[in-house]
Amino acid sequence: MKKKGWLVMVLAGVMAGAAWGAEAKEEKAPEKAPEKAQVISYLGMKKCKMCHKNQYESWAKTPHAASLKNLAAAKPEAVQKMADALGVKIEGKPELAPACLSCHVTGYGLEGGYTVEKGKEDMSDAVTCEECHGPGSLHMKAKKEDKAKTIAGQPGEAKCRTCHTKEMSPEFDFKKYSEKGVHEHISKKK
Repeated sequence: MKKKGWLVMVLAGVMAGAAWGAEAKEEKAPEKAPEKAQVISYLGMKKCKMCHKNQYESWAKTPHAASLKNLAAAKPEAVQKMADALGVKIEGKPELAPACLSCHVTGYGLEGGYTVEKGKEDMSDAVTCEECHGPGSLHMKAKKEDKAKTIAGQPGEAKCRTCHTKEMSPEFDFKKYSEKGVHEHISKKK
């Protein structure tokens, strides 16, 4: 009887040790590292201008280039009329109001986008390249053959209509404006 008890104890110990060892191995097993997420952020006009000088120069002559400046210079009655049409309340200067900034600057409230504190330091204080084409950080880092895949080449009407709503821009005709373009297009070069 004593031999059986002893054998049971040894077997129980071996099984417990094996189970503990398996648990220890599971705990020590290396985990696959999660993939590092790419940070996408706005870079500012200075970066875009480095490679897209012609587009920058033609854009600089458009109302988009002066969108925040025009807002700051707008008559209070005009600002109030727009605010009423949108159902928003503007307190203080419109160029500091979030409801206005979302359409008059680039990337307001987003990583690397316009902030009141940052102001003109990177020229995001207008409707710039990155507002229509998207944040440029991945585009800037991409290999030449992959650059087109990292940016919105031809933004469609839906993008324009995020700001050019019927209330804000009753005269906005996407077809007319898209034919004209906001800046010189590469395909239009001769």
